[in-house]
Amino acid sequence: MMRCDDLEPLLTDFLEGDLPADVETEALEHVAGCRACDLYLAEYVETIELVAEWGGEALPTEVSQRMLAAVLNDLGINGSAPGTGS
Repeated sequence: MMRCDDLEPLLTDFLEGDLPADVETEALEHVAGCRACDLYLAEYVETIELVAEWGGEALPTEVSQRMLAAVLNDLGINGSAPGTGS
C-alpha cells in the first residue's frame, strides 16, 4: 500500500501520466483515501496552473522540485506521512 512519502517523489510523473499503470493505480487509490494528499495534490495542480497562466512558460524541473520541497516542508510532510500517516 502506498504511503504519503511514497507519493511525493512520484507527483510530477503522476500528473504527467508517466507512471506505470500499477503504480498509477496505487497512487490514485492512496489519494482517494488520504485527505492530506488529496488536498496537497489539488494545491500542487493549482500552483502549476497559476504559473502557466502567469508566464506561459514551463518551469525548469529543478525549480519545480524546489517549489515542491518548499511546500512539503511548509506542510510538515518532509519524508513523513501527513495526516494519519497513510
